[in-house]
Amino acid sequence: MAPRLKVFLTSDGLTDFVVAASSRPKALAAWDVRQDLFKEGLARETDDPALVDAARAKPGEVLRRPAGSRSVLA
Repeated sequence: MAPRLKVFLTSDGLTDFVVAASSRPKALAAWDVRQDLFKEGLARETDDPALVDAARAKPGEVLRRPAGSRSVLA
């Protein structure tokens, strides 16, 4: 059975980074960060339908868009 994918979001202030992963540690690994962004309040799970659809179409791949925008993810 395939793992249930969750969609996680973080930002550096200029760019939003979105990834579909099965867990927070896997999201952090995809973003290539060692600090726990979730514990620090800098990352969260999202249920935004546009982000969920785009991220689940490319699981494990980090998608980017301008911070705070509603543009299509690249």
